[in-house]
Amino acid sequence: MYKILHITVHLGGGVGKVLSNICNPYVNNEYKHLIILLEKPLNLQFVKQALKNNVKVLIEPSNKIIKNEIMKSDIVQLEWWHHPLMCKFLYEFPQIPVRLIIWSHISGCSYPFIKSKFMKNCTRFLFTSPYSLENNYLQDKDSREFIRNNADIVYSSGGSDNIIKKQQSDDNNFNIGYVGTLNYCKLNPQFINYCNEINIPNLKFIMVGDTENKDKILNEAKKMSIDKKFEFVGYVNDVQNQLNKFSVFGYLLNPNHYGTTENALLEAMAAGIPPIVLKQCTEKYLVKNMETGIVVNNKKDYGNAMRYLYENTDKRIKIGNNARNYILNKFSINNTIESLNNNYDSVMKKDKKKFLFKNILGNTPSEWFLSCLGSYKKVFEESIELIKSNNKEKVLDNKYKIHNCKQILKEKNKSSIYHFQRYFPNDKLLRYWTQIIDE
Repeated sequence: MYKILHITVHLGGGVGKVLSNICNPYVNNEYKHLIILLEKPLNLQFVKQALKNNVKVLIEPSNKIIKNEIMKSDIVQLEWWHHPLMCKFLYEFPQIPVRLIIWSHISGCSYPFIKSKFMKNCTRFLFTSPYSLENNYLQDKDSREFIRNNADIVYSSGGSDNIIKKQQSDDNNFNIGYVGTLNYCKLNPQFINYCNEINIPNLKFIMVGDTENKDKILNEAKKMSIDKKFEFVGYVNDVQNQLNKFSVFGYLLNPNHYGTTENALLEAMAAGIPPIVLKQCTEKYLVKNMETGIVVNNKKDYGNAMRYLYENTDKRIKIGNNARNYILNKFSINNTIESLNNNYDSVMKKDKKKFLFKNILGNTPSEWFLSCLGSYKKVFEESIELIKSNNKEKVLDNKYKIHNCKQILKEKNKSSIYHFQRYFPNDKLLRYWTQIIDE
């Protein structure tokens, strides 16, 4: 039996859910799987699930053990989303022949961008959404040819068989639910303006997820006198109880978010809850308008869509049922396994070869961070040139641009400057950039 080695930073969130299930020998016995975690996990939920499924998991093994497992494996699969620790691993990637698959768990259409050289530096590259093919960095002739011959789209869905169909509630409220991070890097920055467009009685917004951005959302809602309609539940391990309360799933995301499979959306649909999403990013590929949900273009459309589902209960139920059937079929764990196994079959026909990432990522943590930046990379490169400059005006202008860079670059995690600096505190440039942002 051929051996697949999965190398990932951790087993959290959607990545943990899908890996702990696709590696299960009881449901996937065509290939034998081993998972290596590059760091100790904060949350053991999916590590325990993997072990329960009889999947071997090595946590933070030595470089010697990793190299040995790579040599013993028929295919090495990197679970990638531009995490600082994965950058370090790629920089030090052993120079031994491998069949290498990179499975990208982000779209790559916004930061962190998937660049052509990185994509082509493997045996096979797997995207997790058709949206990734819209990436401006992958439109040249060579990239398109590589994608045709050596890439595929495999949704990273761990299945939703555990999600029970929502029962119709006796609650008189019309509950619009949201599950996920409340940070505006993920949630649409105009979220409250969209909410304010909804003019129906007995309205309640149920927000499930970390409460990091709760005060900011409430303050904005208060200005529009709709703050009393919000209920913040916080993070929950069992989302089913919350899904049972939802009438509709209002999933309004930042137009620059990097998500792909969107497990929160899939789980809501699997529960039979009709979603309303914006016509953007991966959402427009996950929801079929007026069939498995409603896809809208703007705030007015959003308000009208909510009223439509409020006034037409039968349509709401029908769309919800369609959504559930669609998700349970198209995004089943069996479909994910079949898609991956087909790609493994294709890769096994190729010879092993060596792959070098230093010439793509760079040689220092600050260069690794810059490697997935878009046009804004020039601003940070300019700051390096200006460090010893006497031109105070140019230095101040450059610092202003860095200080006011995109919010995602200033987050605690999400491959941000702070994220990289926390893992590599001795990198002088990362420290310099964080100091500028802190000013």
